[in-house]
Amino acid sequence: MEGIFRLETVTENERRFLLGGSLVLRNVQAEDAGFYVCSANNSAGSASLEVQLRVLAPVGVHVQPPSLLVDSGQTAEFICVATGLPPPEIWWLKDGQRIRMGGDGSSATITGNGERIIIPSAQREDQGMYQCVAQSENDMAQSTAELRLGGECSLPQFSHLFPFL
Repeated sequence: MEGIFRLETVTENERRFLLGGSLVLRNVQAEDAGFYVCSANNSAGSASLEVQLRVLAPVGVHVQPPSLLVDSGQTAEFICVATGLPPPEIWWLKDGQRIRMGGDGSSATITGNGERIIIPSAQREDQGMYQCVAQSENDMAQSTAELRLGGECSLPQFSHLFPFL
């Protein structure tokens, strides 16, 4: 009996080996995904069977930076790093509401596959909690970051000076 992976004969090692006519995979990795063909030959003939191995990994996500302080009018940017198999879909929430490009009055731009959100000229209404949500067909995770605005405070003005005692 012979196992073929991606039209290559399976090379046995401590992770991948044949045992009693079965292919055993230990510590399955993403690169193990694909089609496997089991072929058997004897004096009565031959038979083969093809199976597909899909590798799943839990979704993980984190936003960088976790907190951002910018002056009013400056650009703010958060990056969402999401992992998992199959690769998760990414979307953003601000204060619990989904950010929809052009539909929610937000000046935020989401780029790439959702992994980056840019607020080009941050204003008071852009302050808040931003969540990156990553979801695959079997799993979901989220990470949160806070955008705060600075530079709006002015130095206190003294209207009365008291004499030194």
